[in-house]
Amino acid sequence: MASPYFKVKLDIQHPRRQFHIYVHSGDTPVIRAYMYEDGEPWVPTVDSYEATLGFGEDYEFSTSLVTVDGVASYDLSSSSSSEDMNFFKFIMTSADIATPGDYYCQIMVKNNADTERFVFTDGYVHVIPSPIGGSYSDLILTGVVNWSNNTYIGVSPYLISTEIITVDGSSCDEYVIDADDNGKTFVYTGTCLDKTFRLPAVTTPLGAYYRFLNLTTHIVTILPQSGTLLDGFRGIYSGEGGVNNNPAYSRMAVQQSSATAWNVDGAGRLIWTYLED
Repeated sequence: MASPYFKVKLDIQHPRRQFHIYVHSGDTPVIRAYMYEDGEPWVPTVDSYEATLGFGEDYEFSTSLVTVDGVASYDLSSSSSSEDMNFFKFIMTSADIATPGDYYCQIMVKNNADTERFVFTDGYVHVIPSPIGGSYSDLILTGVVNWSNNTYIGVSPYLISTEIITVDGSSCDEYVIDADDNGKTFVYTGTCLDKTFRLPAVTTPLGAYYRFLNLTTHIVTILPQSGTLLDGFRGIYSGEGGVNNNPAYSRMAVQQSSATAWNVDGAGRLIWTYLED
């Protein structure tokens, strides 16, 4: 019994009429490419022609093509040759199409001396995923991504740090946060009456994120650098009316949203009040 094959028709007069070959990953498909000239079967006038099928990620990278040599169906010295034998047969191995994807493809016919070349048309080889063909290894869900190789425009997909910084209030001076503290949580446990945290200057890329947790009955104030605003205000503090009437453990998180602004991430817990001019 003959092996099944995939049939495509190629016409030298219509090189932009694309063909599509659909095969399963890991298979060993046989491609029959029939050659036509303006709708009429084309058969070389001599036996000295050969064909090559080449496919790759796109047409810009000819050096990375997978190539398969064709076997001519005709034999001009034989009486069995006829117009319905105007094809080249391409036998692929499982390694040729091991990786699923859509690949740009061309089929070229040339003579042995390589003085005549004809690319009949352009097309695609579509390699369909096929687990049953043994083309896949185990699914890996623990891959590592080096986020440092990416530049973000907007919010990064992770927090650079999950470190907790305890501020004990041994100094009542303003606490200036460094830009490298992105993602850190600042926990205030101090004995100073009030504490002010100053956000760093806005940076690029955007998305810097800081969290605050007040474990005291004192007021914690969060202020951005001069020239920037927090939710359109000059700052925010725990409590209302200038008094921290929050129970302990009130929290707040802020995130850089533009080159001149920060925003509160959610409403925070319990009561926080914006500072107005």
